[in-house]
Amino acid sequence: MFRQSFILVLILTLTTICLGQNVDSLILAAEKLTKKEKINSYEGLGQIFYNQDFTIKSKEFFEKSLLTSEELNDTIGQMNALKGLLRVAYHKEGDIDGSFMYAGNLEYLAHEYNDISYQAYVLHHYARANREDFDKTYTRYLRALEMYKAKEKKVSISIVYRELGDFLLDTIPTEALKYYQQNLTLVKEIGNQADENLARSNISSALIAMKKYEDARAFCEQNIEIAEESNDQDFLAYNYLLIGVSYEKQDDFPNAIKFAIQGKDICEANDLMEKKQFTYQLLREIYNKQGKYGEAFDYFAKETAIKQKLEQEENARNIAVINAQHELDLRTKELEAVKLSSYYRNLAQTAGLIILGILAMGLYFYNVRRRLKVQLQKEELEKLKVEQMLEQEERDRLKERLDYKERELASSTMFTLQKNKMLSDLKEKIGALKVSGDEKMRKQVNSLDRNIELNMNFDEDWQKFKLHFSEVHPDFFERLHQTNKTLNPNETRFSAYIRMGLTTKEIAQLMAISAGSVQKARHRLKKKLDLDKEVNLIEFISNL
Repeated sequence: MFRQSFILVLILTLTTICLGQNVDSLILAAEKLTKKEKINSYEGLGQIFYNQDFTIKSKEFFEKSLLTSEELNDTIGQMNALKGLLRVAYHKEGDIDGSFMYAGNLEYLAHEYNDISYQAYVLHHYARANREDFDKTYTRYLRALEMYKAKEKKVSISIVYRELGDFLLDTIPTEALKYYQQNLTLVKEIGNQADENLARSNISSALIAMKKYEDARAFCEQNIEIAEESNDQDFLAYNYLLIGVSYEKQDDFPNAIKFAIQGKDICEANDLMEKKQFTYQLLREIYNKQGKYGEAFDYFAKETAIKQKLEQEENARNIAVINAQHELDLRTKELEAVKLSSYYRNLAQTAGLIILGILAMGLYFYNVRRRLKVQLQKEELEKLKVEQMLEQEERDRLKERLDYKERELASSTMFTLQKNKMLSDLKEKIGALKVSGDEKMRKQVNSLDRNIELNMNFDEDWQKFKLHFSEVHPDFFERLHQTNKTLNPNETRFSAYIRMGLTTKEIAQLMAISAGSVQKARHRLKKKLDLDKEVNLIEFISNL
């Protein structure tokens, strides 16, 4: 009980001083807690730094809370820390992917622990962070809404109602109006005046989107009465502007200007920067529609000036946060230095004995390491020799296989040459018998001649040759056709025979043409390959 009270006092005190003089001592106090107590302390510190826009520090303490929770297998602590890291990534760093990573881990734990609230929170985050798929986003919102309702999370339910209205406003304004009205009912029940005013303004926007301009103006007039009673100048100005928008949508420019000017006067009197920007934009659009470009330009200039001022203020805030973060980092480093100083003082008392022990162990391990190093070197050398031997054996096998393929190619080529030569010679001798006067002999000679023609199957010989050739020269045909893609099958075959180093006579026999035809074919191939006169065709093809 005492420990829990101590943690509560620690967090409340830190909130009160708002990162003042005592922050160092409070962080030190958190560091001295037991691991179980640190989980809540780190989470509380992360939340406080988050509220003060100290993003780096906020993330640091949420991560510490997560790490400590993981060490103690505290699922609730892990889920709380992951939610904090998710919010830092999404709201402070604008890191959508990072927020999805934390959401994925949180979703897994929420299902493992059967925590409906956190399951709803993850769905809610997926819906608001990724709206590219309309149906998926809408489904996620509705599922999250049902889960929040089951757990009676009124604040979360009201937020989903509002975000659903925002999501549907441009596409299904009638549905958006329904959700804005439900949001208004719930925030009234909760008793949050700021959220009630926002809900009322959203309802007016939905009515305008539905083109129910009279209803929108009537509702805005109710809002104006509420704003005047509560003296909420921001709410008051915005509803005048919404009335102006409703008239502008109907091209009723006098009334549009009238109410826009009323809103403008309130904004300028109360220095409502963002509303002033909206006012100037509205007046610019009205005058631009009327063709009054001078007035439109004046308000465009004012709108631009407001944008620049807002950007300057945002930059100033960012610089202030960076400076504060830097100051906090310096103080944290000083705190770490104090802790290190204390640590080293204690360490110095036993440093002598430790150093001597280290030296003794160092000498021992040095000798062991030296012996191991020698042993490892021997083993590495043996391993290298084995690898070299295996590589040499592999090279020998590959060379032997290539030699075999070359011999097989040469044998196949020579066999084809001899067969074709024999058949050609036989065909010439038989040709002389065709003139014989013996009709029976002439028929037998013609039959024999046809059989010789059938056995001189050049296409089949070429396919066998090509198969063996490709095994010895695997990329030759691909490189040849890269040189000229228009080569026909005979020219491709002729190039392969040249690559084999066959003579003119051998090529003539393989292709069943004369030696003179081979010379002509060589000349045509050189010309088709676009080779200069001084380039040797045989050398060119041999180098492919």
